[in-house]
Amino acid sequence: MSWCDDPLDLLKLLHWVFSDRDPPGGADAVYLFGEMPDSQNSVLGRGLQLYKTAKVGRIGLCYNRPDGGPYSSPLKPDQSAITYSGFRSWQQWLAEGGVKPDDVIGVRPLEAEPPNHPHMLATHLEAGGLAREARERQWQSVYLVDAPYHCLRAFVTTLKVIEREYPQLRVYFAPGLPELWSQERSYGQVPGEKKVWIDSLDDEWPRFDRYYQKGDIASCKEALAYLRQRDA
Repeated sequence: MSWCDDPLDLLKLLHWVFSDRDPPGGADAVYLFGEMPDSQNSVLGRGLQLYKTAKVGRIGLCYNRPDGGPYSSPLKPDQSAITYSGFRSWQQWLAEGGVKPDDVIGVRPLEAEPPNHPHMLATHLEAGGLAREARERQWQSVYLVDAPYHCLRAFVTTLKVIEREYPQLRVYFAPGLPELWSQERSYGQVPGEKKVWIDSLDDEWPRFDRYYQKGDIASCKEALAYLRQRDA
């Protein structure tokens, strides 16, 4: 069983996600998925843009550590790399752009099962935390923002989570600001590892099938069906 059986469905989904409409009547908030330092300006820049154009009044950020500090995901006992600069750093970035502190919300991701690493950060855990926050605050619609290379997976992951946790929530995607795809930059969680950014997508396709088989993401066809129903 594969994540996408029809290339035409994939083409349709890509176009829809990367040029999604604005929520009718505005959104309750925008959630910015935690990203690596090399991609964080793409995400933060789009979130700031939505805020300054008055499309949202609240910005949700991942708050996965009690101190709001940077997150390192170790691959080896003696090696680690910062994969998310942390809530405090991102909040400061937004404040320098004119975002009021009270308009930034710390969203705690779900705990990993089993808890194999304290404060673990993963897309499905962030999406789960967002669904919980949205349900508690009775949000009806939110923007999602992630770096361009990760947009599609973040979207289908969130759809799977809200299907289980808060199906009333409507999500709309606003891709991060454009990145220079031909640039070599840090990649993954291994210190010193670099790739030309467009080539980072080489590893994405296998992840879609793997996560779909685990039940962590919506299929391509399910995502299209959601979008059609949302905008009907």
